[in-house]
Order: sequence, then structure tokens, then C-alpha cells
Amino acid sequence: MMSQTLTEQTAISRSIRERASVALDAVEEGQSLTASQALALLALPSTSDCARLRWVADARKTHQVGGGIAYETGQSLFLTNICEMAPALYPYPARMGSSHAYVVSIDTIDDVLQAAKSGQSRWLNLSGGGFHSQLVIPGLEAPTVLKTCLRVLNHIQEQAPFCRVRGFSPDEIAFLAVVSNRSEAYILDCLKDHGLSVLEGFGAEILEDAHRARVAPKKLTVKRWLEIVALAHRRGLPTMARLEAGPLENWEQRVAHLLQLRAFQDIHPGAFQRLLIQLWPKPSHQPMPGPQAGLIAELDALKLVSVARLLLGSQIPHIQLGWVPERLAMSQHAFEWGASHAGSTDDLVYAHFLRGLPQGAGWTEAELRGLIQEAGRSPLSET
Repeated sequence: MMSQTLTEQTAISRSIRERASVALDAVEEGQSLTASQALALLALPSTSDCARLRWVADARKTHQVGGGIAYETGQSLFLTNICEMAPALYPYPARMGSSHAYVVSIDTIDDVLQAAKSGQSRWLNLSGGGFHSQLVIPGLEAPTVLKTCLRVLNHIQEQAPFCRVRGFSPDEIAFLAVVSNRSEAYILDCLKDHGLSVLEGFGAEILEDAHRARVAPKKLTVKRWLEIVALAHRRGLPTMARLEAGPLENWEQRVAHLLQLRAFQDIHPGAFQRLLIQLWPKPSHQPMPGPQAGLIAELDALKLVSVARLLLGSQIPHIQLGWVPERLAMSQHAFEWGASHAGSTDDLVYAHFLRGLPQGAGWTEAELRGLIQEAGRSPLSET
């Protein structure tokens, strides 16, 4: 009986390898990867089985954007960690009245802007917390949350005109429209007029409605999320594409997410600036036996980077595997699997913030360049 089981397992493994080989043949012949082919590649069981996948993805990346690894200098400004409507699946966000909830003051904003100046940062990554209808910044008091956001943007332009601002999510745009009794187009126009350069892709999670209904029922549907990205694109605001991979979705849903991005980008070329694949641990209310519990395995993360590269083609040229504080080498390895971007000098700060960990300092530009060079790649500063 055991021998039969081993024979069956061997046959299954052989079938997976054969289907993966056919998929890579198709890619090398210039064909678009299909969902079933992507799933065959993601099913490859070992690092040695993935050697050709890694090589093809890296070659495709080099053909599309060159062999170097892009990076940015940036600072993160978290206005608040309060989110009134999102489900509490993870340490972020905080609830109103919780002991670790906070709203920054004008002095804190100025400290961040001074750090941006000292570090010659080219980007300021602005997080509004998602949903907070009573957001008031001490020192920049305003009667509505929209006016608060606009005053923050004005202050950034006055104090740090050298920084481009990336922030807000489609969910936040929809929320601001509701609480302001204005259209989403009006909200986007206001934010752009006051200095917003790129719409963050927060709230994407996995763009598959069955998954969203289970883990984030109060967030926008896939259709509504993409409608707001399209509105932003028509106003000259590109969006950061995201895929938030963790233990709560399956491979089919991750592939469906990538196909949604590809189909959208086909219709709206240039709408998505970059794809960030962010890894999440188990939700905080579930038992976590260790600091890495629930994170998808490193090989799975790297396969996902390669498949994203092959599925998206040239539609979204830059792909990044987000930094995980205790597994930095994983994102370095991704540079060999089709990743072409290392993110920003503030990405480690943001990773801590998202996971509810104590916020430390980010990297210096020299340190981030060093991480890229350690991986055997050339760092390329991106403005």
C-alpha cells in the first residue's frame, strides 16, 4: 500500500513538472501565461524544480527593465493608526479609544519632514489610517477630515517641496467622498491639486470578492476598488498595485488577483506604477507559536514573484517583494526571481508599522544600496 502511495506521489510530481515545463516553453515562445499554467508553476515542489522558472523570470525582468535593482529614498508619515471600519485582522489598525491609538501633531509632522530633508528623501509616503472621520491634527486643526488632509498636504508642500507624496487608498477616497458629500472625482482632484503624486494601492488585499467578503467585508468590492483606480488614472494619478499574501487565501485567489491587475492594465496602460507583494502573518487573534508563524514559506514567496513577472509581462514593469523585518534575505533572494525593485529606504519602518511592531529607524541610502549589492545586483536610484 505504501509503495502504491509513493508511486502515485511520484506520478503527481512528474505531472506537475511536465505542466510547468510546457508553461515555460509557452512563455519563451512569447505567449501570455494562463491561470492554469501559473498554478502549475506555483505547484513546483522544490528549489531545484524551480531553477528554470527562476532563470526565465530573471531573464524576462532583465529584458524588460535591465539587470539593476531600482530603489527610492523616502520617509513615512503616519497621521494616525486609527481605522474605524476595517476588520481587526491584524495589529494595524487600532480602534478608537484603544490604548495604542494615536494621532500625530504638527510637531511630529515637522520632525518627519526634517528627517526627509536630512536624508535627501525624494518621496513622502503618507498614511491616513484608512478610515477616521474625526481626524484632527493638533496644530493643523480643520473642521472636516478632508480639509485636515488638504492642510497636511499644503504643509508638506511648504516645508518639503523636494518630496513627492504617495498616499491614500481607493477605500479612503470612497470614504472621504461619503463624509464630505462630494464625488470621488472631486476628492481625487483636490488631493492632486494639493500635492498628491501617486495613489497608494492600500486595501487591495486580494482582488477576489469571495476572499474580500470573508476577510474585509467592509472594504470596497473589486469592481469599486478598480473604478477608483481608473478615476485616478484619468486624472494623471498612477497607483501602486499590491498583493497581500498570507495564510487566509489560496493560490487560485492569488493568481486571480494578478489576472485582475493584468486585465485592468491592458485597458488602462500605465495605471499601476509598480507591484508590491506584501507578506502577512496569521491574524493577531489566532495562536502564533513564533514570530514567523503564518507567513508563507520563502520558496512560495519567491515562486509568486516569478509568476507575477511572467503573468504581468510588461504591463507592470517593476515588481517588489516587501521586506519582512526578520527575513530580510528573502527579499534579497527575490532579485534573482524576477523582482526589479527594492522599495524605499523607509520600507522597514512601514513593515514594522503594519505588523504592530515597535517602529525603528529606516535604512540610510547607503544601507539599502548595500543590501542590493550583497545580492550581486547594481542599485539604481529612482526619482
